[in-house]
Amino acid sequence: VMIAFGFILLGTGALCTLLLVMRKLDNSGILLKFLPLILPLPYIATEAGWIGAEIGRQPWTIYGLLKTPLAVSPMISATQVGISVTLLSVCYITFVSLFVVAVKRLAEAGPETI
Repeated sequence: VMIAFGFILLGTGALCTLLLVMRKLDNSGILLKFLPLILPLPYIATEAGWIGAEIGRQPWTIYGLLKTPLAVSPMISATQVGISVTLLSVCYITFVSLFVVAVKRLAEAGPETI
């Protein structure tokens, strides 16, 4: 997912640069309608890469190099883990909400006139 979205973003950037150099970017209606739809792709790509990295660690415990019970820290309680996950979720939700509000305001304002 991360690599696919990266190539989509890279291709879109290259296409926009080409159209900008050819002075046809303003007239490409379909592309301009597509651009707002790809705004969340960098965030999704980052999260997908992070999830892939974290899930990729678990097979080492499965294949016997490190047993799952030995990979658990005895110093951290379930309550501490729950509090950490809750606070992290609140932070993520807050940041995503602020991002959406900021992007919405920028989109409603429209481009600057020269």
